[in-house]
Parts: sequence; structure tokens; C-alpha cells
Amino acid sequence: RRTLAIDSESFVALFVGTLIELKGIDVLLDAWAGVRSSGDLLLIAGGCMPGNEAYPVALRERAERLGISPAVRFVGAQKRGNLLMCYRAADVFVLPSRKDTWGKVLAEAASLGLPLVATPACGAAGYVVQEGRNGHVVPSNDVDALACALNRLRSRQVREAMSRESIALAGTYLDRDAEYAGYAQLLDRCR
Repeated sequence: RRTLAIDSESFVALFVGTLIELKGIDVLLDAWAGVRSSGDLLLIAGGCMPGNEAYPVALRERAERLGISPAVRFVGAQKRGNLLMCYRAADVFVLPSRKDTWGKVLAEAASLGLPLVATPACGAAGYVVQEGRNGHVVPSNDVDALACALNRLRSRQVREAMSRESIALAGTYLDRDAEYAGYAQLLDRCR
């Protein structure tokens, strides 16, 4: 946190992904406007798709209109080492996708012990996020449900318990041998 100039007492939520409308970042900003308090920070890490440069600008403008610009930091696309620093600075990881095939960032965040908040539109949510165990699954486009989940994760005690569960669950999804075995089983069933 020191490297990123983030206060050690701040509540920090992190989003990692491509800045496109399907990721639901606009919903996250709206929810953050309802939950953030002094010193809290939302880190948004990711770049935009070529030809879609206007979307990140629109997100910044939305944060400005909501009056939360000081509590939102767009850090852009990050190389692996810097991205790891963002994960380690966060208290929770949020992926409010409207559509997302798998969202491997959930397993990455879980492997670093972050409680997770995702939507059922993210394929990995039903596997990597166990409701109430290591995070929360909220309906897509539901600002109130997302804000409520973030508020529940303000408790350090809750986050610490969920952190241990995230680490335990992540091992299943970051094990290459298990991943290949799963593909082999799927292919066998398709024959």
C-alpha cells in the first residue's frame, strides 16, 4: 500500500479487467458512491479495447458526476508485477460482469486471499465464489445488492475468515494438472 500511496486503514476494493461495458464497471461506480466513506478507495486496473477509448473517459466522467473521483483510482493496464501489487493492496475483489465466460481474475484474486464479489453472469462465480464462504454473488446490474455485499465486507473479521476460504478454493482452479484432467473428463463425456 505504501508504494501505491494508500493509507493502511483504507477499505480498498479492486476491479481488474478490460474496461468494456460488459464488465459492469458503471454499476460498480454507482454502488461505490453508496458505500464509500472517507479514505476508502476503489482501484480499477485495466485497459480499453482498441476503438473503445471513449468508455474509460465515460467512466471517469461518471465518477466525477457521482462525486467519488477522489475515491476512485484508474491505474490502467498493468504488467504482472504491478498488478500483483494492486491485488495485495486490496481488501476485496469485485467483478460485476454483465457477461463473462470465466473470469480467471477471480481465481487470481482468491489465490491471494481476497474475498470476492461477482455476478452469476461471470461463469467462474458459481465455482470460485461460494456465497457467504469466501464472498458474495449478486445479481447483474443490481447497484443495491452490490453495495450491500461491499458493506458486508467492511468487517475485517469477516474478510479474514473469507480470505482463508478464498485461498483454499483457489488451489482447485489454478492447478494446471486438475484443469487438464477436467478437460479430459469433459471430452470423454462428449464422445
